[in-house]
Amino acid sequence: MLIKVQEIYKSAIKCNDCFGDDKYRIQRGLVSKAQPRWIGKNYFSSNKRVVMVAINPGNVGNKSSYGKIKAAKDFQDKIIKFSKDNSKWHELMSFINEDMANWGNGRYKKFYFDLMKLKVDEVALMNMMLCSATPIGGTGNAYSRQTLENCYNRFTRRIILELNPKFIILSGTLVNNAMKKFKDDLLKDLPKTQIINTFHYRPQNPNYWERADVDAIRVSKLLK
Repeated sequence: MLIKVQEIYKSAIKCNDCFGDDKYRIQRGLVSKAQPRWIGKNYFSSNKRVVMVAINPGNVGNKSSYGKIKAAKDFQDKIIKFSKDNSKWHELMSFINEDMANWGNGRYKKFYFDLMKLKVDEVALMNMMLCSATPIGGTGNAYSRQTLENCYNRFTRRIILELNPKFIILSGTLVNNAMKKFKDDLLKDLPKTQIINTFHYRPQNPNYWERADVDAIRVSKLLK
């Protein structure tokens, strides 16, 4: 199970499809490889097996000791080492586990672990689009329905099937909408799985953060 997930991630690390095709109009972010995401050490033995699917990875957190650029380089180095050697997976997971507290200036941790009450050792976190990106000639995070769907069809769907979750949390309006066309097909292969829609952990408008937090609490009750 985990080995198959690792092999899919390794295939994704080699992929350049969204960046080699001009129609997507994006360029790579600071981490220029597809980014594996956290799989808790007890995920596969968990009774719940919760998979959380967000949009795509942004830059790694701004660690106080060395900043985003060095953090991105260190993360990419670990991704490349893992792509050549499965035994490096644990180093990759260790980096992610340490860095998660910095994502979204702490909003990520608050939303998923404090409010939604996901157990870090029992959850699998992933993105519908596995690569970070920026607009061509621009800054900030970039993604589109087309890139989300392209990556889902190539890699994300296969990862979800191998994770065989009991619950899939779709986080963010764009993911909720992009997954509509795939839900029925996915549930044919995962008939016992429940899909739950929720907000992105850090809505662009801070006025919506409180509403998102309330929804995270709602989801925590559905997972009991």
